[in-house]
Amino acid sequence: MKNSHDIEQKVEETLNALDGMEQAEPKPFYYTRLKARMERELLQPKTVLGWTFKPIYAYASLALVLTINIFTIVTLNNKSNQPPKDVQTYSLYDPNGL
Repeated sequence: MKNSHDIEQKVEETLNALDGMEQAEPKPFYYTRLKARMERELLQPKTVLGWTFKPIYAYASLALVLTINIFTIVTLNNKSNQPPKDVQTYSLYDPNGL
């Protein structure tokens, strides 16, 4: 294991190396470009999966789903009210005793 004096010396060297560093400066007009980009993003319409979100798309989708549901319910009700054609009925109880 290293001597504690060696470790303290390495820590001091590292801290002294940080003293000579200057603060990083942004490129000219950086904040102006950043502000313009943020404003542009606020003005752009929100997109969902490549489509611009507008209420007309939501209403059209809702109408389509409702139409499909109503069509399905009406079709199933008509089929369930009619007796099946050419279907033989079987019973567990055979009155002839076979």
